[in-house]
Amino acid sequence: MQGRLYRAPTYALVHHYHGARGDIYHVDAYRLRHPDEAADLDWDTLASADALLVEWPERAAGWVPPASLHIALDHTDDDARRVMELS
Repeated sequence: MQGRLYRAPTYALVHHYHGARGDIYHVDAYRLRHPDEAADLDWDTLASADALLVEWPERAAGWVPPASLHIALDHTDDDARRVMELS
């Protein structure tokens, strides 16, 4: 999976980065229309990375490994600031 991006017609579903501590995968599941579309992603490789970030994990329900950290981002009244909640 080295350097591969899983692409839909107009966007990438998975981005692979080489971080200081190892491989990082970023999955953007927002555009999945059905969780079964996530079956084509190499979840064994993704889950074995040093970091796996999955946006909209509910859209890939059943395929996403259990979360070890949940990050929620939100807007504030100040356009220059955002709120991040870690749990």
